[in-house]
Amino acid sequence: MGSVTELSYLGSFWGNHLDLVEVLSLAEAGLVKHNVTKVRLEDINENLEALGRGDIVGRQVIVFEGTA
Repeated sequence: MGSVTELSYLGSFWGNHLDLVEVLSLAEAGLVKHNVTKVRLEDINENLEALGRGDIVGRQVIVFEGTA
């Protein structure tokens, strides 16, 4: 019996392979901008409210004591 190779692809569920290739090319050229803000756990409620209002642009990452 021959060997079996299992492959998995994890990613976003948008676009197709060609879209992915194009986005990766843009990122490699430095043309993809991102906005990531660190949020302290103590401030999470205010930030969730801002998210609900649509005030958040980009992503927010929760950081714990001593890492912000």
